Amino acid sequence: MESIHNITLKESLGAFENEQIVEMIEQAKSIRSVASPLGLDHASLIRKMKCLGIRKK
Repeated sequence: MESIHNITLKESLGAFENEQIVEMIEQAKSIRSVASPLGLDHASLIRKMKCLGIRKK
């Protein structure tokens, strides 16, 4: 990860979200089952994944 001084808050949040989502997807049986623990509905998770460049397994 980049130095804390060379990264914006938006970039830092994006990296954190990406890491959390990818980790949960790798452990889950379905994308739908990942949404609820993250506090998102399925459609919102799909949009966030698209925005962050995360592909389904």
